[in-house]
Amino acid sequence: MRKSFLSVSMLAAMSLAVAAMAGCGTQSETGQSANTEKSTYADSTEKSTDVKSSVLDMIDGQSFYYSSGAGAWATELKVHADGTFEGHYYDMDRGDSGSKNPNGTQYDCQFNGRFSTPKKADDYSYTMKVEKLETDKKDGTEEIKDGIKYVYTMPAGISDGANLYIYIPGTPVSKLPEGYLNWASMSLNGADQLSFYGIYNENDEAGFVGETKSDASSGKTSISKSSIQEELAQIESKVSEINVKLQNENLTQTDMNRLTADIYKLWDDELNKVWSHLKDTLDDSTMSKLKEEERSWIKEKDSKVEAAGKEASGGSMQAMLENDKAAELTRARVYELVKYY
Repeated sequence: MRKSFLSVSMLAAMSLAVAAMAGCGTQSETGQSANTEKSTYADSTEKSTDVKSSVLDMIDGQSFYYSSGAGAWATELKVHADGTFEGHYYDMDRGDSGSKNPNGTQYDCQFNGRFSTPKKADDYSYTMKVEKLETDKKDGTEEIKDGIKYVYTMPAGISDGANLYIYIPGTPVSKLPEGYLNWASMSLNGADQLSFYGIYNENDEAGFVGETKSDASSGKTSISKSSIQEELAQIESKVSEINVKLQNENLTQTDMNRLTADIYKLWDDELNKVWSHLKDTLDDSTMSKLKEEERSWIKEKDSKVEAAGKEASGGSMQAMLENDKAAELTRARVYELVKYY
């Protein structure tokens, strides 16, 4: 957008003219009042002043998540004390596939940027803006890797110039905007106040959920059990959709092999995700025990998958039988590990 620049003298003249007209109830050409209603963010920013708060220090190094709660799409945002941030947005669509991308399409964005200095709005929140936002790939560019078409886009929930709120632990739910509660309700799990830091993008009505108090003090990240349960439900729904295709559509064996591989990958990806979270949250002793258990489980799984494939050894159905068994065992393992949350 082209910018216009005014000299100091021109600005002074304009200020005098505006002052002279202020008492006349000036109307715009459209008939609306020139004193248009301000957003909640703008109003609170004007009323507040810069404070020597440590709100960015308090969330330094924390990760915030804005997502479907099901792993289908998510934006992870990591914030630092100096106001800088970086993150990753992804959205996987395995149904959007073709001859060149049989494994589907992934919308992806690695990004970084900087926030303005937060200003205290009230006892529970601070306001700030996104001053800078950069992505590692140009918006709209595409490439195919490992059978997946990557479409590079802008991150969901974060936009250049966005008006943001930081909510602190202890904020009453009654003080939170409905737009934030739409995304944070599962993490609140019926509580009447926040147990974590939250970031709300007023422009996009996007709510980022942060860490709990105990996690923040220990330097560990976590995800609420309710969020995991919702995530598992979404995966079960995707698997159900694939099973409907397997049962009702006229498919080739190659098609069935691919779809059963998709089911296995859904559970394998979730297993890796759960394992990663547990490494960040469990104490060393529990994690050491769990690692030994995991090694034994992997050996047992591989053995059972191989045995399942032998029923059609060398045939076109072998891959499907192996995928079915691998998915079954991995799904069971995911549910077993979730008990540690």
